[in-house]
Amino acid sequence: MAVYTMKGISLLESSFKRSQWPLFEAIDASTLENTVDIKRSTQHFSESIFAVHLDVMVQSKNNSDNSELFSISLKIAGLFEVSGPESERLSQFDKINAPAIIYPYVREYVSSISTRAEMPTLLMPPVNFVELARDEPKKE
Repeated sequence: MAVYTMKGISLLESSFKRSQWPLFEAIDASTLENTVDIKRSTQHFSESIFAVHLDVMVQSKNNSDNSELFSISLKIAGLFEVSGPESERLSQFDKINAPAIIYPYVREYVSSISTRAEMPTLLMPPVNFVELARDEPKKE
């Protein structure tokens, strides 16, 4: 049986930008539009060691005046090792399981940075990585 082990998670890049001093309490929540974009890639170091990268962009826009309230972008990578017979290795691990393991770290980072910026805490929605993998173009 194949065994997958997470060796570590690293924040590789991070960027945060918010408008000068929006009074979030004064903004009508129904005019806000939050978007989340997630891109995944895999980097193989050997037959048994690989990294899965998530590039995440979160943006919030006020539709009443088309102004950007904030944007957060980050690149985070999880390093994994697989052992066991190659025929039993899960071919979708890097597309589904690894991103699902990494994503809680993304959620925590976004929540923490939004709180520290004296904004309402941004709680990222759960992501269905099975659906994302299915919709991903076959490029790897």
